[in-house]
Amino acid sequence: MRSEDVSLESLETATLREFLLAGVQAYTDHYCHLWPDGNPAPYIDRNLRGPIVRKEMTDPAFRHWLVRTPDGVAGICVVNTGAKYPGFHPGNSLFIDKIYLKKAYTGQGVGTHVMDQLLGYCRRSGLAGIWLKAMAKGPAREFYLKAGFRKIGNSSIPYPEVLPAEAAMWVMGRDV
Repeated sequence: MRSEDVSLESLETATLREFLLAGVQAYTDHYCHLWPDGNPAPYIDRNLRGPIVRKEMTDPAFRHWLVRTPDGVAGICVVNTGAKYPGFHPGNSLFIDKIYLKKAYTGQGVGTHVMDQLLGYCRRSGLAGIWLKAMAKGPAREFYLKAGFRKIGNSSIPYPEVLPAEAAMWVMGRDV
């Protein structure tokens, strides 16, 4: 897919339902294995419900986008300039809270184009670094390594319901 075919569309109240549906679909496409009985409801209930996202939308540190392609909504992206990771560009970095792409759009270059746009956003905003948390095993970690990220720490999924064998995460960062 060409970079001009992938856009980040700012979330508006009018597109909130579309954002939530895309987020739930994309999360369900990739992360059911983390949860007992394959049921990601604990995550969805804490992260991808209207009242939660509406509250985040009032916080100037958050930005929410629909990831659009000519074929439709490919997924969602959420970033936060208020989140900090100790020792990593204190007060001058962007935290990627979510990049969730529907399975039908993975492997087509959409993620690479989203990452390019996020790096451009960081440069325009004068931010020195970009960081995220990725599953310690799985394709997302490899994608971020290829995109120039490096491991800067360890973390885990903060929900008690997650299967212990699946909870490990890497904190990854890169300079802008």
